[in-house]
Amino acid sequence: MSAVSVWTDRIKQLDVWKRLEELGPLLDQAMALTELAPASLDGLARLKAVLEFTGRRLAGADFQLLEPEELNKISGSLQGAINDVTPFLTDQDESHITGANVHADMILQHLTHVSIPTTTEDFEAVKKAANDYRSSLESNLRAVRESEKQLTMEIESLRGETADLATMIAAEKDGLSKIMTEQQGQFSANEGARAKEHTESEKDRQDRFNELTGAYKNALAESATQLETDRTAAGKDRAELLEEIDEDYRVKAEEILKVINEKKVEVDVLLGVIGNRGVTAGYQQAADRANRIVWFWQVITLLFMIGFVTAACVILLPVIKTGVFTWPAFAGRVFVAITFGIIAAYGGAEAAKYQSVERNNRKLALELAAIGPYLASLPQAEQDTFKIKLGEKAFGGVIDSPS
Repeated sequence: MSAVSVWTDRIKQLDVWKRLEELGPLLDQAMALTELAPASLDGLARLKAVLEFTGRRLAGADFQLLEPEELNKISGSLQGAINDVTPFLTDQDESHITGANVHADMILQHLTHVSIPTTTEDFEAVKKAANDYRSSLESNLRAVRESEKQLTMEIESLRGETADLATMIAAEKDGLSKIMTEQQGQFSANEGARAKEHTESEKDRQDRFNELTGAYKNALAESATQLETDRTAAGKDRAELLEEIDEDYRVKAEEILKVINEKKVEVDVLLGVIGNRGVTAGYQQAADRANRIVWFWQVITLLFMIGFVTAACVILLPVIKTGVFTWPAFAGRVFVAITFGIIAAYGGAEAAKYQSVERNNRKLALELAAIGPYLASLPQAEQDTFKIKLGEKAFGGVIDSPS
């Protein structure tokens, strides 16, 4: 970007141009309002003139000769005028227009510091305009002198005509004086009749006014009495209605409370059943799981017992049939039989352990399920004490488990 465009662009980017564009439409809207006060209309016209003058002055200036500081001052004053005109569109307060014109005075003051270039052509144009004005002035002066001579002659002629008119006016004045004297006499003669007529009409109007006022007072008194009667009756009706509503709602509230208490008992029973099931469910599940394990080990024990018996038969049958006895064969068969026996014994022991676990869990489940019916007949305080002791015993104790 060249140096010339930099100095020009810095002026174009200033806010003063936006403020000029914003203030114009606001002034048009304000002047379009109806029922404006003359002072407000005059102030708006002045603001419009200052705005147009400022626009022409800045548009005719060379951007390279302008100072941003002065233009920023003008922009600030324009913003102040915008801030005053904007609320005027809603409340039409003349003080806003006065404040805007104060900012307009500041704008005109700042415009004096805006540089407007002058050239030799400007001075020549001014000189030519002055010469043309002097020539025109001399021509007009000669024409004025000729007109003066003509007017002098006409004035002398008019003086004679004026004298004749003065004579005619004097005669007309005398006739007018006579007519005025006659009219004054007739007016004085009719003044008494007019005064009497006015007095009578004024008395009649006063009588009608008093009659109408009395009628209004009577009607107002009757209306006040009727209003008081209606108010008393309405208050009585309202009290009776409120009493009926109160009684109705009281009965309904008692019925609803009764239903709630009945539902509460049902809910307590239901919660007790749910609670018992929730408490005993874990023990039931543990007992069922232990029962399945017992069956598993019992089956294992039975199978290996059958294997043990089979192994014993295998050991003895060959000896019985052949009558031949050898220690190696006997030792191998005895080892196999002992193995089956050991596994069978272990399975029986495990089945017994889990049978004990099942028995303990089923016992706890049955006891906890019977707590509800047992506690139902006890007072609430004793129920709470019993539950605390039972919790310490049940949840803090040690349940037998297989080891």
